Amino acid sequence: MFGLSIAEVILVLLIAVIFIRPSDWPEIAHFVGKMLFRGKKMLATVKSSFAELEKDSVIGEIKSELSRGMASEKTKEDDSSIIIDIYGNEHVVSDLSQLRSDLNKAQITSEIELANKSNLEVNRQKSISGKANQS
Repeated sequence: MFGLSIAEVILVLLIAVIFIRPSDWPEIAHFVGKMLFRGKKMLATVKSSFAELEKDSVIGEIKSELSRGMASEKTKEDDSSIIIDIYGNEHVVSDLSQLRSDLNKAQITSEIELANKSNLEVNRQKSISGKANQS
């Protein structure tokens, strides 16, 4: 706690008990309570400001693009593919043809690209509508 050990805190409290009049303790307790309340209120305000900043900015889109980039780099390292579901969970598939045996590899690749483009467009539309609703 602020670089003070338990023994130092106890010593300061003991000195405070000795030198502060008993009639001043309620006033000191009231002041400490007000400061703690103001500190908690300020912390809540800062947290909500950061949450608003995250909503207003493209941080969510950056996170999803970062995840997508990391997943694509992982697939380059080995022959398996990583599929991220709508909940953000990663699934490793060694052969994409296992998922859709009715398609060849080129068709699967084009399906994935098409789905990624549509997902990106949906995310952009959501972020635009979210910004419009906040205004």
